[in-house]
Amino acid sequence: MLEHAAEPEFILAGMTPEQLKCFSSYIEKQKIVKQNEVSEKVEKALVVAGLSSRDVTPFLKVRVIGLVNKHSASTSSNKEGLITIWNPTEMQKDNLVEGQAYSVMGLVPSNYCTEIMYLHARGSSTTWKPLASAQTTDFKPFFTPRRAIELLKFGEVPISSEFDIAGLILYVGNTYLCNNKKKQWLFLTDGSKFVSGQGCEEQDCLLAVSFSSATTDEDSTLFSYTLSGNTVGFSNLVKRQKDETRQVWVAEATESSSYTLSNEIPRKSHLKEAAVLAERWASRSYHKIQELKERVLCIVGNAGV
Repeated sequence: MLEHAAEPEFILAGMTPEQLKCFSSYIEKQKIVKQNEVSEKVEKALVVAGLSSRDVTPFLKVRVIGLVNKHSASTSSNKEGLITIWNPTEMQKDNLVEGQAYSVMGLVPSNYCTEIMYLHARGSSTTWKPLASAQTTDFKPFFTPRRAIELLKFGEVPISSEFDIAGLILYVGNTYLCNNKKKQWLFLTDGSKFVSGQGCEEQDCLLAVSFSSATTDEDSTLFSYTLSGNTVGFSNLVKRQKDETRQVWVAEATESSSYTLSNEIPRKSHLKEAAVLAERWASRSYHKIQELKERVLCIVGNAGV
């Protein structure tokens, strides 16, 4: 009725808060339906053009750190590495565990000129042998268990440090090109400021995350708009300088960053509880979420994101 009304604002003015909430939910669902229809049309057009399929080689990225013997006279920090395993075996995908020390064979270095050593290998030609607990006692401490940071305590995270967080996606920005890279911004909140009673919609309750991709192909995407409204766990984001003018925390995703939808986060993951808490807050904070979305729209409107 509203869609075809000559003066819909008069109908809206007479609605109860509950009716307005239902109407807002209806509009969001209609947007998703239209987006899905467009996606289906695009997919059909690609099929007709013979562009619907492409070969994709699965890979697994593992961030590692070299072990240093306790009796070593070296004062340098542990060397870090990023290993790309092409076509990883099922055993590698299932059995590689964070915090476990391994003896690895079959790696090939691909870059020597950075602080981080980049290596690669094929899954079938790489051997990962776990070291026994007794063997790891000979090395200096090399692993600190992960924990999910809350926006309430985000100020404790040093600039340029990596962190993990789970939160509700409020806004998925448009993709744009910058320096031959495709970029996109996400805005999220975890509700921790409001749960603690320290909530102020103008301070420290929003996180803006910048994502980028080296490819500029038209058929490549970073994030779909349908991700908005979902709770997501992020790993290995890097904290950047805060936007003091808009009172927004800022972070950047790197090639070692990853994300997982809340329903796909393993039960034993350090992000699981954080995701559950964020979802619990979101389920009873509809009006606050709408306020935050409006604030984000003002921010991106002024910034042109």
